[in-house]
Amino acid sequence: MADETESTHANLSPDEAFGLLGNDVRVDILQTLGDAGESLSFPK
Repeated sequence: MADETESTHANLSPDEAFGLLGNDVRVDILQTLGDAGESLSFPK
């Protein structure tokens, strides 16, 4: 069963993965990205 779970999670889009996080974690991520002081991009 663990292999199926790992495979499913590995195939999540960034939007899907972000949606699974709790609001407090999302806010922390957005604050960290905002404090980075530079443009960050993610591969599609």
